[in-house]
Amino acid sequence: MSIKYPIYMTILLRDYPSISSGRKNMNEHHKRILKTKKLIKKFVLKNISKQRT
Repeated sequence: MSIKYPIYMTILLRDYPSISSGRKNMNEHHKRILKTKKLIKKFVLKNISKQRT
């Protein structure tokens, strides 16, 4: 099973290869970041709609 890392992570690993030595579960960290971004977007959209009414 191959793991495809997101573009931002591949750029970070290419520019700073030493950070990968202490990082484990990069896939889970990426999922957490995506979940956080989704929650923030939902929160912002909800609050914008409240302000308009």
